[in-house]
Amino acid sequence: MAGGRPHVRLVADMLGIREVLIHPFAGRLSAFGMGLADIRALREGQISAPLREAEAGRVVLDRIAKAARAEVAAQGIAPPDIRVEATAHSVNVRE
Repeated sequence: MAGGRPHVRLVADMLGIREVLIHPFAGRLSAFGMGLADIRALREGQISAPLREAEAGRVVLDRIAKAARAEVAAQGIAPPDIRVEATAHSVNVRE
């Protein structure tokens, strides 16, 4: 047995599954998928400021984006091909 097969057997046993099908080229397919995957850099930051002070958020976002861009560029991606997406995960609004 190689790769994830022992793990699959343990999970199947825990779930009461009696038969598991494993593709004979599972390892190669996994490596192929990794080769096609996008290069990403994920960053997080915290901003504790009133929304009216949006500039504080911009400073933090710019710092995070710069670090992520540098990491992706270090992996051989040309700067014009790097795209940054920012998402606010939570906003606590109160009086």
